[in-house]
Amino acid sequence: MFSLMYMYQYTDYASGLYYKSHSPGIRYRYSFSRQLYSEARFGYDLIRTSEVDSYNKPYFSLAIIDDIDRNTRASLMFGKRYSLRMGNDSIVDNWWLQGEYRRYLFARFLGAASFYYGEGEYLLTNTLVKFFGITVSAHYELTRQISAYVQYNFLRSRTWMEGDFMDGYY
Repeated sequence: MFSLMYMYQYTDYASGLYYKSHSPGIRYRYSFSRQLYSEARFGYDLIRTSEVDSYNKPYFSLAIIDDIDRNTRASLMFGKRYSLRMGNDSIVDNWWLQGEYRRYLFARFLGAASFYYGEGEYLLTNTLVKFFGITVSAHYELTRQISAYVQYNFLRSRTWMEGDFMDGYY
């Protein structure tokens, strides 16, 4: 099954800088069985910023998804794309690997856990960042219109600049 995608993003900073991107793409889903399927997304990022030359780069992600039963889903995804690092107007060449497990523990209570690992290179400064993270979340449907949600994120990053590195935990 094919579908077309389009994403537009505009970020305006108080300093007068801006970031804008257009990302057209195609999503393709292939079912191996009723339970197991893959999903591929391909497209092109057209990135413009107020201070940096424009970047026109392809992006993609590939995922394997297993609907283990009607209450449980597991997935593994690999992706690569150029993006903006929020807060400092820098273009980053990223790749990442992400896994997720989610399960309805009760009719209205969904629990999920995911991990991610990846690397990114800041194009202007040739700075390399490696990151690893874990997310755990719970979602409870109080009524059809009202839900409660709680999430915990742990992120560890390591940045290399000209032979030196810096650790960070969030």
